[in-house]
Amino acid sequence: MFKIATVRPGNHKTKGEIKSLDQIAGKWKTVRIGRLFRVIDWKIVFLLSVVPVLRELVMGLFFSHHGRPFATPKDIIHTLLETGFMAAIGVAISWIRFSKRMVLHQKELLEKMVADRTEEIRLTQQASIEALATLSEYHDTDTGDHIRRIRTFVHVLAQWLKKHSEHSDYLRQRPGYVEDLSLAAILHDIGKNAVPETILAKPGKLTTEEFELMKTHTTIAGQLFKKANQLFVDHYGKDSYLALACDIANYHHERWDGDGYPQGLRGHAIPLSARIVALADVYDALTSKRPYKEPWSHEDTVKEIVKGSGTQFDPTVVGAFLANEDVFRNIRRDFASK
Repeated sequence: MFKIATVRPGNHKTKGEIKSLDQIAGKWKTVRIGRLFRVIDWKIVFLLSVVPVLRELVMGLFFSHHGRPFATPKDIIHTLLETGFMAAIGVAISWIRFSKRMVLHQKELLEKMVADRTEEIRLTQQASIEALATLSEYHDTDTGDHIRRIRTFVHVLAQWLKKHSEHSDYLRQRPGYVEDLSLAAILHDIGKNAVPETILAKPGKLTTEEFELMKTHTTIAGQLFKKANQLFVDHYGKDSYLALACDIANYHHERWDGDGYPQGLRGHAIPLSARIVALADVYDALTSKRPYKEPWSHEDTVKEIVKGSGTQFDPTVVGAFLANEDVFRNIRRDFASK
């Protein structure tokens, strides 16, 4: 007698059919939810609710609520009221269960929509950041591989520190820190866009004046990211990954012993993010060819970093590097310039 209404995208509206969750809510449009599904026809829902009431009322014409024939009109009224009340409760319970299922399905749909949109935004953000980082390294033919290596080096160091160091609690209390740090790290030299190409590509040693100009790439980028992050804070009330990008850009040339630039920070006064990127950046710089030098071997680079432990580098970060030096060697090989 009755049929199940099949939902098909593009169907014309047909009397008595429900095509989507939105139609149930009063909106006449079709929503495709992954795959075709079926929704019970409202006529069926209505009749399934009313039939038990009618059945009880009809049966009540012949028998009392105790299963005996009616003795008085009072028995008839009493039975009708009782069966009607019980049937109404049954209908209400059925509607509540049906509504809960629909709400749960709608919730799952909305969660999927939000997850899809969030992933789309994340991928767009990542692509934009990588494009910006590539621009900052445009003078270097090794740009793409350099960016991938830095990101991977930083991720390896941060993950090890999260599990095996005095920084474990700090890192574990910050969900997403390692991923944000890895992404922000590739922007560490974006300030070099403000430095003349003649200085960046100079094959010989820089003059004092040229070196002072080169050092400004840290503060220029730091100011840029600070302003950008403040816009995020004003709107959302919390920092974005740009706060990490600001610290990294500003301080990745600081030294553990305080002899770095631009502020001469010492020890733990240097943000952890900058200490991690500093080692990763030096490893990649030493093992890469530059206008002023040939690439170092992995072994010589390891010795140089160990030599700088406690002076140039945070000893804890050096420990993380030594625990993963074979991983660094493989990354260097896998992302070598073609």
